[in-house]
Amino acid sequence: MNYPLKTTTKSGNPGDPINILILGSHQTIKRYFSKAGWKIRDPITDKTSVTKR
Repeated sequence: MNYPLKTTTKSGNPGDPINILILGSHQTIKRYFSKAGWKIRDPITDKTSVTKR
């Protein structure tokens, strides 16, 4: 299989390298993240990526 090596922004620009790849349905991943105490991140938007000072 050919998996991506980097994330891609909405505008198509290359982003950060991918460190891990998790395969599964959204429901399955959400269930296992919850069991591990992890949360699925909020989508990256101008609001979520701005640091308040």
